[in-house]
This record gives sequence, C-alpha cells and structure tokens, in this order.
Amino acid sequence: MKNLETADIFTLANLSKIEIDETEAALLFGDVNNILGYVSLIVNADIDEMAKSAGIEKDAYNFVSVAREDNPRAEIEFDRNIIMQNVRDLSSDNFVKVSKVIDK
Repeated sequence: MKNLETADIFTLANLSKIEIDETEAALLFGDVNNILGYVSLIVNADIDEMAKSAGIEKDAYNFVSVAREDNPRAEIEFDRNIIMQNVRDLSSDNFVKVSKVIDK
C-alpha cells in the first residue's frame, strides 16, 4: 500500500471541507500512515499459515479475505421524485439544504 505524502493530507482535508495548518497536517500525516500500514498488514496477512500454526484445519473456520475492489453497482437507480418528497428545504439554485453539523 502506498504511503501518503503531506500534500495528500491537505487534499483529504480539502475534500472533507476542513481547514488544517502545517502542524495539524504533520500530526495527521503520521496517524494516517500508521493506520494505512496496519490495514496493509491485515490485507496481506497469510491466513493459511496462521491457521496451520494454530493447528486449525484450513477450512475449519472458513477464513476469507473481505478486501474487495470498490466497484459501483450500475443497477441502482434513483427516482428523483421519491427523493424530493423527503427534502425539507431547497436553495435558490435547487440544491438540498442540510443542517450545519460542524462549527469552525
């Protein structure tokens, strides 16, 4: 798994609509890389060797990898009319207004 660069932290912050400074980016950089490193260990774990070392038959507990590619399903269709029945408020340019959940 590729390690992030500091610029990636600022990109993530921008996508998350949060503002961070260089100090916060440095802290997040370490944390996120540690998390990605741990996920990489889990994804690349040799479960066959783990089962053998524990004395478990290979298929006794049906170990499977749950990592998968993120492939959007094309069969999902949305009916705009049904969705709009649940909308409480629209902006002047027809965007759905939502409650503010983060204060700066």
